[in-house]
Amino acid sequence: GGNVGLGQLSAAAAIRCAESNRDRLESPYSERSISLSSGIAPVRRSVDLFRQIKQESEAREVLESYVKRPAAKERQRALVTLADIYSREERFSEALERLEKAVEIKSTPDVLLRRGDVLLLLKQYDRARQDAESIFRDTPTPAPEAYKLRAACELENGQTDAALRDALVAQRALPHDAQTALLLARIHYRNKSTLQAEEEARRALVLSPDYFAAQNFLVSMLLDRGSLDQAISLGTQLAKRPRKNETAIRMVLRALLAANRPADAEKLLQKPPVEGLGIALIGPGPGSSRPNDWTHHVHG
Repeated sequence: GGNVGLGQLSAAAAIRCAESNRDRLESPYSERSISLSSGIAPVRRSVDLFRQIKQESEAREVLESYVKRPAAKERQRALVTLADIYSREERFSEALERLEKAVEIKSTPDVLLRRGDVLLLLKQYDRARQDAESIFRDTPTPAPEAYKLRAACELENGQTDAALRDALVAQRALPHDAQTALLLARIHYRNKSTLQAEEEARRALVLSPDYFAAQNFLVSMLLDRGSLDQAISLGTQLAKRPRKNETAIRMVLRALLAANRPADAEKLLQKPPVEGLGIALIGPGPGSSRPNDWTHHVHG
């Protein structure tokens, strides 16, 4: 009895709760229902429930069990969902393995696009480009995400003009997509259009403030062009955010120490969110011949 939130329940208790309260009918979440079904609907509902209560490992187990059944009618859909879960966990090799199996079942533009994105993350650019070209060859009107995938491959191959054309097509269809904005920033930077690159990188962060890849790109770009004060300002903003981007903050710290500005580095470390990163400044020892030789140490 009582109203207990799903977040307070174990996975098993959450399933029992769903079984007892879902319109008093046999629950689609029950293990018996899932094990006897060849369709994916009850599996999908079970996976959604596990993910709602932050039980990704249990969601994976349900899906992995389903795809092994000889009678599973929607194995491809389950494999794609599995790949999405592994990708969110940054387990890209495992995501790719599931997508390879999904492509074997049926090569569709959606599955090829997902595989291409994972291949990009694994830096298998030639294979990602092949998936992009397959989509354009077999699809009369490719999705804007396909233009984004092809643009990323073209950029890696040094084809910046073609990459810019495809990225702009994607941007027109996806004006609020932070990944497209960052892709354009990278293309502009490769073309030495630094002001446009900075504009697109900052737009990516407006669209998605905790987009670490965009944060890292912008910090690195500012440091590369010698805009240390702007990089410090950005690093200070990042240090105040609830989600900590350790990579970007450390880049700013290294730049400050290289510029013999340990006091500014100390100020950055004193921001409340940064205190938990396990970073400490180490000054020169007594009698050191290099009194400005500061560094930072990462604990743990």
